[in-house]
Amino acid sequence: MGEHGTFVTSDGITIEYERGRPPAEVEVRAGAVLCHPHPAHGGTMQSVVISPLFEQLPALGIDTLRFNFRGVGASQGSFDHGIGEQLDVADAVASHRDSVRPNTPLVLIGFSFGADLAMSCVGAQVDAYCMIAPPFRFADSSSESHALAQDNRPKQIILAARDDFRDPEWVLNHTAQWRNLRSQSVAGANHFFVARTEIMMAVVADFINELTTA
Repeated sequence: MGEHGTFVTSDGITIEYERGRPPAEVEVRAGAVLCHPHPAHGGTMQSVVISPLFEQLPALGIDTLRFNFRGVGASQGSFDHGIGEQLDVADAVASHRDSVRPNTPLVLIGFSFGADLAMSCVGAQVDAYCMIAPPFRFADSSSESHALAQDNRPKQIILAARDDFRDPEWVLNHTAQWRNLRSQSVAGANHFFVARTEIMMAVVADFINELTTA
């Protein structure tokens, strides 16, 4: 189990989080903030994809924070259709940025709805982005997503080859002109990466390894 705590968003909502620190014998190489799937469909910080990331990243030297969006679990407020949740992401990043040591790369990682919300955070405190099975329903028409497309920071998209919610070919075409982006499709995976979680984890780990050894 990680450390539990709260932070307060810029609009006054108290958000619960859990932090997983690397073991004492492991060097901290990066920080990560995890954004969970859609709250209205049962998504929480304990969801599939998010939980294995939270459990495994600290052992790789990645100081990891996950949080519940407003209205989920012990977080205050209510679901805000991806609007107020953008503040949750930005303030989670700010909170974790203050916690990890200076000059440590900070990676924003989102799954599904959380991937769309990660795209909304274009602040200077994020060093790289990893979007897992983004549905492009809460980011596609926003100016923030287009700003990220033209941003030079490293970006990774991980696609499920049999995604139920967004055709991976559509995503590849939609992001074909994004700067400093690499995309990888996981063969045989559905939207939730059932029986493909370890492959997804390996792609995330490789991305962060390249970021921290460049």
